Amino acid sequence: MRSAISPRPVVSGHPAQEFDGLADDEPVYKMVGPVLALQDVDEARSLVDRRIGMITTEIAKAEDRVKELSAKEETVKETVIALQQKHAKASASAAASGASS
Repeated sequence: MRSAISPRPVVSGHPAQEFDGLADDEPVYKMVGPVLALQDVDEARSLVDRRIGMITTEIAKAEDRVKELSAKEETVKETVIALQQKHAKASASAAASGASS
């Protein structure tokens, strides 16, 4: 999941870095279908900042979900190990009582 989301801030961060060196009166264009449309610099900065914020939030959610699932996996793993040990003891006990008869 993270591998699908992680490159996005880099891609979106690039335009944010370009805005830093851009004067307020320089034109900014946005690709709308096959056409480049003139866009307000402040609006473009705002959109890029919002996009970066959304991507960062999605990465945080994905990381939290991974941590949650890892903890759940560990709990299930411990339960399986305990059941396997219990089964092995019961099998050994049954084999020992069957052999002594």
